[in-house]
Amino acid sequence: MNLRLTILARVSDDPIRAQDIYDEYQDGQLVIGDSVSNQPSVEVRHLQKQRRLYAETFLAAVYPIGAGRAVVIAPLEDVALPPVDESQSIDELLRHLPAHCIVMHESELPKGERHGDWKTYAEVMAMWERLHSPFLAAADQTVESRAKIEAYRKTIRVDYACEFAHQRLADTAHKYAREYRVGAGPH
Repeated sequence: MNLRLTILARVSDDPIRAQDIYDEYQDGQLVIGDSVSNQPSVEVRHLQKQRRLYAETFLAAVYPIGAGRAVVIAPLEDVALPPVDESQSIDELLRHLPAHCIVMHESELPKGERHGDWKTYAEVMAMWERLHSPFLAAADQTVESRAKIEAYRKTIRVDYACEFAHQRLADTAHKYAREYRVGAGPH
């Protein structure tokens, strides 16, 4: 399996085309970041899902910050990222980002394609855990059963491989069904 953690648009007039990425990378873990848009990564995810491919795609966008670039990874497809302001500092960008985005300098991502091993697996899992942890914690804190079920489903939308969310969702749904059957009614 391949691991490609960096696919960044080089200039704003050279956008990333989702179909090109899909055609080249049909497995592995991808960070697809276009200039201030996570749309290419959203489109790649849809193509992968449609064709039932095994590939994990982080929803990323790239922002110019000073002499470098910041990579913003959004937790969900419907997160609205702020427009580019080439004069903004990293602090200004952070103030305008929606909650639970991951922000890193482009140099923090490994360059190019690498063969997967335990180190690359650990790096990728750490990124997914950073994304899903606040959602999993919120679901765990939810009291009402139906709301808890929806909160775990949201966590799974962030990271569909989050085993804790799947397990806790199943447990909560089982408990809810059992309570409902014995006449306790919905909680």
